[in-house]
Amino acid sequence: MARVSIVQVDEAPTVEGPANVESRALFAGERDPIHLKAHKLAAGAGLTISGDPADVALFVWRGS
Repeated sequence: MARVSIVQVDEAPTVEGPANVESRALFAGERDPIHLKAHKLAAGAGLTISGDPADVALFVWRGS
């Protein structure tokens, strides 16, 4: 049977990231089948995402 996990972004632990970026690990445990991080970028900040294209999904929640 499938497992359902729910997490609140504001309650997720912060993790190290680039300057002007607040990064939180929503699902990053050894037993999590996928890992999910939320990044909040300050105006003008940038973020580089790397990895095999089949292993990366990126969504813009707000902003442009």
